[in-house]
Order: sequence, then C-alpha cells, then structure tokens
Amino acid sequence: MGLEGIARVIAATVTLTAGVALFQAPAFGSDQSRAKDLLQQTCVQCHRLDGTADSRFNLRAPDLIWAGSKYQRSWLISWLTGKEAPIYIKGYRWDLADVPSKHPMVTESEASEIADYFVQHNKDPRVTVGAFDLSKVTKFDVTFGGMAYKVHVCLGCHTIEENGKIIGGPQSVCIAECRPAIQHGLAVSFWSESPGLRTAQR
Repeated sequence: MGLEGIARVIAATVTLTAGVALFQAPAFGSDQSRAKDLLQQTCVQCHRLDGTADSRFNLRAPDLIWAGSKYQRSWLISWLTGKEAPIYIKGYRWDLADVPSKHPMVTESEASEIADYFVQHNKDPRVTVGAFDLSKVTKFDVTFGGMAYKVHVCLGCHTIEENGKIIGGPQSVCIAECRPAIQHGLAVSFWSESPGLRTAQR
C-alpha cells in the first residue's frame, strides 16, 4: 500500500472514530436529562433540589440539595430500588408519624442515572472527599467515640446497635442503618464546619 493509500486509511479511521464519538456523546446528556425529568416529576413532591438550609419542621423529606456529597452511590441505588431499610426509623418527620412512609421505587438504570446526576449537579463544596480514612481508625478511637456519643447525649435522637439491641431515640437517623448510606467525609465536615452545614445536611 502506497503513502496515498495509508493516508486514506488513516483519514477513514479518524472519521469513523469521530462519528462513533458523536453518536455516543448524547447518551450521557440523555441520561442526565432523564434523571432531571424524573427528579422534577416525582422527587420534588417531597424533596427540595435547591434553596437554602431550613428547619426540618418546614420540610417533608430530607433535602437533596447536596445529595451528591451526602449519600454513597451504591447505597443510594439500592435505596431507590427498594433494597435498603429506612435510615429514619419513625420517618423524617417523626413528629407527624410513628413509622416511615413507603418510598417510591425506580428501576436500576434510573437509580444509577439519578446517582450520577447528583454527583454532577448536587455537590457540597464544604464536604472534603477522603477526609475520613477508616483504615486509620484505632481501637482507642472506637472506644472514645462510643463514650463521647453517650456523653454528648446523641442517644437522645439517634439509635445505635449495642450488644445486639437497638437503643436510643428515633427522632433522627439510625446510626446502624446510615453507616453504608452516608459518605464518610460528610461526618467529619458535619462536625467541623459551621452549623449551617449541619442544618443543610440533616
């Protein structure tokens, strides 16, 4: 094959590659568009996707304003497809109900698109990714953390599992259930930042 033939092959390859890229490019945008439509049509009936922090007494469900920095992707997909237990034992508004309401479910692909949408559009810059490294937690840290948890009366609102039993108050998230749900970096930022972050991420 002469130089002219090689040039034609290269040109055809580049054109084909560009064509494939152009054909595939809208897929991601389409997924994002579907996720946004689903959120706007369904989720906003209870959740807020934008705005400023507000009291739980003025909300119907947890804000999703910063969902991309709050929930672990694998858990979020499982939750949206009905495979996870509620992290609020009495429901988000414990003052209005004794049991959580049944959360609407979506398909696996829809849940994945929603999770990706949150990562792209609903991130909290105050949350530091990787701020908490589980591999560095010592036995002393665990013991001290358990003592601090009780001394600061966290049990008044949160439940935990101790010796095989659930103890504590049901007014907020169940720590045992939210361990796989909440991003570890959020826990660190939650207590080290201003109260505004705590209000926004509850």
